[in-house]
Amino acid sequence: MAASRRACRRGHGTGVAAGTTTITATYISGSTKLSDSATLTVTQPVTPTGIRITPATATINVGDNQAYTVVLASSDGTTTPLTTGVTLTTSDGTVATVAAAGGGRGGFGGGLAVTGAGAGAATVTATYTAGGQTFTAKASITVTAPATQVGLYLTPATASVQVNGTQQFEAFATYSDGTSTAVTNNANCSWTTSNGTLATVTSAGASGGRGAIGGGGAGGLATGVAAGSVTVNATFGKLQRHGGAHRDSAGHAGGPLHHARHGVGAGERDAAVRGLCHL
Repeated sequence: MAASRRACRRGHGTGVAAGTTTITATYISGSTKLSDSATLTVTQPVTPTGIRITPATATINVGDNQAYTVVLASSDGTTTPLTTGVTLTTSDGTVATVAAAGGGRGGFGGGLAVTGAGAGAATVTATYTAGGQTFTAKASITVTAPATQVGLYLTPATASVQVNGTQQFEAFATYSDGTSTAVTNNANCSWTTSNGTLATVTSAGASGGRGAIGGGGAGGLATGVAAGSVTVNATFGKLQRHGGAHRDSAGHAGGPLHHARHGVGAGERDAAVRGLCHL
């Protein structure tokens, strides 16, 4: 007698919750019972859980760019860098604005960045939509104004030399952040004297005013030419501090200095200072 065959119906397993289970198939025919088992692992589908923006905090100068990186976090613990579909906004456009690709000092040539517009603090928000959900992430940015020159002083305030003798003067610029730097030999520091027939002074720039000897090198070295009193002037930048002193025909503030420091008022970037040289 020929043996008969029966086909078992195909079984389908449906995942209900994450985990591992055993699937068993059993076949019974008369006194015959057959079974076999298989292991089924059910995993959660990978879904987006949020985005992250870095750096979380940053400080830049006005006019500089700050680039950001945004990644998409998923339920399986992985992250994916986002290069498209992300938008940046800032909480205060007077402090920071979304940068144009490649624009501004420190341009980034594309990607996500903001540009410092003015001193202050702002919040940068990244927004991205995935899987029907909209995610946001925030970062803090502080924009500072670059230090500006607020003063200039000259040392020594007074000096005496003989004819053909020399006296080295030093000029120092002061800045809004409380620092100072020597500008004696800076090419933009112009040295002059009130009377070139009495004294000359070297200037590090290519040229100077009355009594200046240009052509580069060290600045501020005064040389006595003839007996008398003369004022040595140092000018660094565009603005000058005149105070109550009279002007000479070159437009510089004149008159003797009786103090080692002669600064300028708050908000002024540059100044002229003077030292009296007796010969």
